Amino acid sequence: MSPKLHKREMFVDSSRKPYTAILRDKRRSGAGSSIGEWLAVLQGGYYVLSGLWPLVSMHSFFAVTGPKTDVFLVQVVATLIIVIGLVLIVAAVRSVLSLELALLMIGCALALGSIELIYTFKGVLPPIYFADAIEEFSMMLLCLAFLPRFTHRRHSSFI
Repeated sequence: MSPKLHKREMFVDSSRKPYTAILRDKRRSGAGSSIGEWLAVLQGGYYVLSGLWPLVSMHSFFAVTGPKTDVFLVQVVATLIIVIGLVLIVAAVRSVLSLELALLMIGCALALGSIELIYTFKGVLPPIYFADAIEEFSMMLLCLAFLPRFTHRRHSSFI
């Protein structure tokens, strides 16, 4: 004869954790935030704000960065930058630092900064992009300097 199940046990798989646990801050109490987490939050926040700007006010974005011939590409890049920023923020909040996260941060900063620098020097982009390139390269250098802080996983489980 099978044991009598409680009503709740019939519908909940006890081996699965609730979905709300996905974003739970998993840092050990008292451990504090690492420099890698702060870098990820800063870069992630910068990317989210940068990506939201043209989506919220295309007029002010064009006023500062100059006219663009293809609005569709501006919106595609903006949404991709927002997604990358959110990934960086969630990884930092969950305290899941990894080599992959560092490579994402370094790769994005190198790619965006290089394109901005090259096309600013060619005169295709206005000088405001030079300021963004400086931010990107600064973040890349900081990530490279603190790379060992990214190459461990304090909490590597998904939930």
